[in-house]
Amino acid sequence: PITMLVLAASSPRQFLRRRLLLGLGIAALTAAPFFWLLAIGSAGVGGMVAVAVFWLGLVGLIILTKYAFYPNGLHIRITQALVVGVALTLAGQPVYPVLLLVAAGGLIWQSQRRLRAVLSDDGSKVKS
Repeated sequence: PITMLVLAASSPRQFLRRRLLLGLGIAALTAAPFFWLLAIGSAGVGGMVAVAVFWLGLVGLIILTKYAFYPNGLHIRITQALVVGVALTLAGQPVYPVLLLVAAGGLIWQSQRRLRAVLSDDGSKVKS
């Protein structure tokens, strides 16, 4: 809810940083057994690192997408599906990694912009 967003954030950058650290930490802890199995299996440590970086990058993009289109739930779901689709087809087309990097930069910029707008519009209503 917007009230929780306003109370938890002093600035959009700080709010996003906390949400990303929390989300990536939870994702890393829940996937740690899988990463361990990859490391001791045939994939080795290199394969485990590659899968872990890909997984945590995808989770980070999904979190950024949520706040880039906050509070419109339909846009959040559509864009998250597009981000996951592009990320899963990275190996199939050489232009997709570049597209994903551009999308990541755009999501960072848009999420900070959207949170700044939400906090400035609703912050005065909630805090007073």
